[in-house]
Amino acid sequence: MHRNPQLRPTRLAARRALLACLCTTLAAGCTSGGFGSELASRPVARPVADVVGRTLRIPQDEKFSIRQQSDQDRAELGGHAQSDAQASPDGSAAASAEVRNGGTAEATFQLGHAVANDSDRQMELTIRVRCKYELDVSNTPPTLLPDAFAGLNLYARDGKNRLLRTDVLVGQSTEQGGTGGRAQVERTFVVTLGPRESLAVFVAGNTKIDVKPERSARATLNIAGLELEFTPRLAPPIAPAGG
Repeated sequence: MHRNPQLRPTRLAARRALLACLCTTLAAGCTSGGFGSELASRPVARPVADVVGRTLRIPQDEKFSIRQQSDQDRAELGGHAQSDAQASPDGSAAASAEVRNGGTAEATFQLGHAVANDSDRQMELTIRVRCKYELDVSNTPPTLLPDAFAGLNLYARDGKNRLLRTDVLVGQSTEQGGTGGRAQVERTFVVTLGPRESLAVFVAGNTKIDVKPERSARATLNIAGLELEFTPRLAPPIAPAGG
């Protein structure tokens, strides 16, 4: 079959455009929901080699070393926007965002603790995280649009700021319908730390509103009783050569 060579650049351009579009879509999908993963400041890590054989419990044994909150809002002309975030030493935190008649609002909190392997041996650290949450998202008029979002994620970052773990604990958008609910979540995982390495474990909560002038929306997220448990176990010492 004879092919017109003049069509090749057009087809090639079309394929490149399709590939670029696909890559953009994948990138957007990978980054969506990544709120609160970056720490605004590096906390001082608590050495845990001295608690080998037992469990360090936060906040029962110590206060949370990671406790941050931020909020921002912007109302359209004639509208109203409000946001608020709080994180408390007792393990409770809240984020809320509300917009009436157009605008944006977002609130984010982070609550957690940083620990360090101050020994000269490799450490296996078992981490347990649990809390209760309550969330609610709604929009007016009620429509399946991404007007409002509320979510809670779990993160673990090492001392070099590498993201070792991301876990979506809960997430709800009005794109799936306005809803509210409450539950308890719990996660247990293991991280291996080399000598002098550190780890930050924290939850991040987020509420976000983005609506057009004729629309309104509201999102709230509350957590209570956040507890972190760190159980360290040192690797056996290396036997001397010929020993």
